[in-house]
Amino acid sequence: MARLGGIAIMAVFGLFWTGLTCTFDGFIVDAMVKQSASEKYSSVAGVVRSSTVTSHRGSKGGTTYGAEVKFDYTVNGAAYTGDKYAYGAWVSSSSRSAAEDIVKRHPAGATTMVYYNPARPSDAVLETSLQPTTLFMCLFMTPFNLIMIGIWAAALSAAWRAITKPPAGGLKVVEGDGLTLVRVAWGRPFVTGLAVMGLAAFLSTFVLAFATGMNPSMRVIVGVLIGIAALGLAACVGTVVRAPKAAKFIVIDSAAKTLTLPALGRGESARVIPLADLKGIQIRKEVEGKVRHTTLVFETAGDGEARTAGGANPELKADTIAGKAEGLVAFLTDRCVKSP
Repeated sequence: MARLGGIAIMAVFGLFWTGLTCTFDGFIVDAMVKQSASEKYSSVAGVVRSSTVTSHRGSKGGTTYGAEVKFDYTVNGAAYTGDKYAYGAWVSSSSRSAAEDIVKRHPAGATTMVYYNPARPSDAVLETSLQPTTLFMCLFMTPFNLIMIGIWAAALSAAWRAITKPPAGGLKVVEGDGLTLVRVAWGRPFVTGLAVMGLAAFLSTFVLAFATGMNPSMRVIVGVLIGIAALGLAACVGTVVRAPKAAKFIVIDSAAKTLTLPALGRGESARVIPLADLKGIQIRKEVEGKVRHTTLVFETAGDGEARTAGGANPELKADTIAGKAEGLVAFLTDRCVKSP
């Protein structure tokens, strides 16, 4: 029940996070779709009615700037007034020069080309190319979207384990030649790649915000997005290459009647436990600061050779497989613990 409660809490949080994230994603995608469609709009000459730089002072003292351009145009004898410079050009910038550039390109009283939706002539813009500010918002939302994917991947994985109860909690089990191998550590290419992309996007957002006032050039924002994707791919490929060395296994040797625990940390060495000495396996959970730690404790009889020099039971750090620890303990207990 506790596990199902945890899954339910994760799902509720996931729905909340997804709702907020997808709402912002919807605005961005809508702007990109409309801006792309505007390339096929009909065009007509219009006149700029007004063109000004707007400013807004935030609660923390910072000032952001935008461009407000209104223009008049006529379609089939009907007069219209538009106020959209471009779809998605709704991001204010701390750089006044970006807003001034728009005003200079479309000064009041100037004749300009207006691109309007033939199906709805009142819907019109002055620019049909994709705006850098829209791509900046894609960059800004990247970490939020990756967190959303991570939440649902974890929730669905936990639900699958709770329902199907796979052997060893879902960890990979390989059997053959009298050996049973349970993989407890391995490289995770997909997770690593997404984590690197998320961190790179998070840092890049702040760098571009301070360096360009949230209004980078198209060349810069495209280069940053390509660079982030390249870093994620490199991390993914690198993890795949290192995967054979990163894999660690618990080994059950039915012929030698031993259980071998892998060395997971620096300075550790593999530990061999005679099955005759193994009396039980417990899960110890601790909280250090805000970090939760999970450890498997292998209870051995007397002062057997499996114990450490200090007489303690051998342990295995299981933080990376905490959600699968119960299933793993049940599997190892069934295979290894000596029946009374």
